[in-house]
Amino acid sequence: MVNYIWNFSDLKNVTKNGCKVFSCFACGGGSSMGYKLAGFEVLGCNEIDPKINAVYLKNHKPKYNFCCDVREMVNKELSDELYNLDILDGSPPYSVFSMAGLRDKAWNV
Repeated sequence: MVNYIWNFSDLKNVTKNGCKVFSCFACGGGSSMGYKLAGFEVLGCNEIDPKINAVYLKNHKPKYNFCCDVREMVNKELSDELYNLDILDGSPPYSVFSMAGLRDKAWNV
């Protein structure tokens, strides 16, 4: 059985696999945590919402952080490290928090 409850303290027992990830549409960092638990190094993130991005920063302390529309990334000067990723993660938005969704029903408002 898979344990779906995790804590940041669980990361101390993870064996690194040498692979690097960058997360787009990062939200609070759920997929980033999954990658970290699997041994990946998460280099950074892109998130459009400043308040949600602040949560990601507090949780994950990324080396690279871009708080902007993902379409603006093509105009950014990026580190060579970001061109040598193993995974470019583009997780789908969490429907409850997505700006595109009907949030009221999911929030029971």
